[in-house]
Amino acid sequence: MESPGAEKPGVYQQLALVSATLRDPTNNGPALRATYAKLVAVPAIWGGTFIAGRVLALALPPAVGALLRYIVALAALLFAARWLEGGLPRLTRRQVIGTLLLGATGILAYNLFFLGALARLPASRTSLIIALNPVVTIAAASLLLGERMNPRRWFGVVVALAGVWIVVSRGDVLGSVTGSVGGGELLMFGGVCSWAAYTLIGRHVLRGLTPLAATTYASLWGTAMLAV
Repeated sequence: MESPGAEKPGVYQQLALVSATLRDPTNNGPALRATYAKLVAVPAIWGGTFIAGRVLALALPPAVGALLRYIVALAALLFAARWLEGGLPRLTRRQVIGTLLLGATGILAYNLFFLGALARLPASRTSLIIALNPVVTIAAASLLLGERMNPRRWFGVVVALAGVWIVVSRGDVLGSVTGSVGGGELLMFGGVCSWAAYTLIGRHVLRGLTPLAATTYASLWGTAMLAV
């Protein structure tokens, strides 16, 4: 589960540290092996989400599967918040509204779309469509929040959209839309939009909250919404 605003500078600094570690010719000991292990673990865990989600989606309705998933995740987050940060901080009114919106977009909506799509599509297909996440996020940030985008970035957006459209249309890019795009694809695109909203809202909610606290509160509200 990803923290809101995961694209913030701290992550870039961590990536730069990893890159420096890999480039260091004198580093061939346990630290280097640990770095490679982390690099392998991240995509393995992320990829496993689609496989496990597919199994879950075929066995249970999306709302029930999402609720069970987040009951376990919430317990882990509450333990981590207590262990690492001494518990959850009190929220201001603005933070309550912000974390409620995070829960509604990134927990409730995303998981219903995600598991609903996995009930209709193979895990491999949904994992390719989800690649639109960063593209939709930066496009929404530019169009809705006024963030500046240079032509190279817009070109990248167009290329990414074209690539995903080839996947969604199964190669028949000029064929009938109704023949290649079904309910599963539309649900997955709804999940992409939900996650983009979660990321953009998270940028503002993180002001005054740690990523762990914001994610835990979002999961708390989202789990409550799923249980209703």
